[in-house]
Amino acid sequence: MNELRSLEESVANHLEAEEIKTVIKERLDIRLRRILELRSEGKTLDEVGTKLGVSGERVRQLESLAKFVTLNFLSRR
Repeated sequence: MNELRSLEESVANHLEAEEIKTVIKERLDIRLRRILELRSEGKTLDEVGTKLGVSGERVRQLESLAKFVTLNFLSRR
């Protein structure tokens, strides 16, 4: 029984991750996608900002916007 529950959770997590990837790809522009990508690789705000030619604070603002747009879209489905 626990194995089945674990399998169901794994499938649900995978589907959720795929849905998030799809929303990011379809709803965010290239700069916002790049910020999320670099931050997920462990880059600091300042490192990302240097790569994109903006301040670390601007990266924080854009990252927040990207997350908001993604979560807002997912919550409406």
